Amino acid sequence: MEIWTEALSHNLPVDMIFMEYAKAFDIVPHECLIAQNPALKRDYEDTLEQVQRRATRLAQALSHGLPPLLY
Repeated sequence: MEIWTEALSHNLPVDMIFMEYAKAFDIVPHECLIAQNPALKRDYEDTLEQVQRRATRLAQALSHGLPPLLY
């Protein structure tokens, strides 16, 4: 980030690309990615497991102490 801010302060052109990887990953068939790179399967499963654990913890936290209308 320091490089492009310095370039901007010297009136040099700066190109930036913003990519939304989440949307791109949703479009690609996951089975094809896993077939091409088996190591992805373990990473993918680990990520899903972490998301599931967080969702479970969040659901448990929300179910204690708050009436349903507040969340």
